[in-house]
Amino acid sequence: QHAPEPTRQRHCLCADWLIGLLFGPAFASASLPLQILVWAQVLVAVDAVLQQVLLAAGREYAAVGHSAVGVVGQIVLILLLATSLDLPGVALAVLLSAALTLALDLRFVVKHVVAVPVGRFAARPIATACLLAGVLLVTLDLSFPVRVLALAGSWGLALVLFQLLPREELHFMRQLAPWPRAKRLRNS
Repeated sequence: QHAPEPTRQRHCLCADWLIGLLFGPAFASASLPLQILVWAQVLVAVDAVLQQVLLAAGREYAAVGHSAVGVVGQIVLILLLATSLDLPGVALAVLLSAALTLALDLRFVVKHVVAVPVGRFAARPIATACLLAGVLLVTLDLSFPVRVLALAGSWGLALVLFQLLPREELHFMRQLAPWPRAKRLRNS
């Protein structure tokens, strides 16, 4: 399983600019909900694979049931969080309900369909997403170039720390890197 797509980080980094460009300064408060919803998509993407596994295994009832629980959970969370946190609360409700549906689907797939390596498939990418989201939140008041550097550094740290890329893929990437190629050419 690959790491979460870097596009999500670009959207979070550029949320203020995107909202201002598309809708004007009157909608600046939509920046935080956009950033939260971008991260919810990490969970939705992982869960989409699990939903396909459930459907392919003939366990449609589980897929539909878990989705229904997620929708009910989302409605309840929206009612609870929107009153206290406004629009960011609604976005947080979406994020939390996506996490709930993912957890239900993952538990069912591992228990009843196929023993997926949970760490590789879900925990590591989600931990990476949380690390990167944390870096984006901590660097919120810093300049754009500093945020980009912090994000790139934490992305690299996550790749190593969580071993997100399989060894074969790392080996292939090393072969494509310009420095080993130049070294091989000199030795020829």
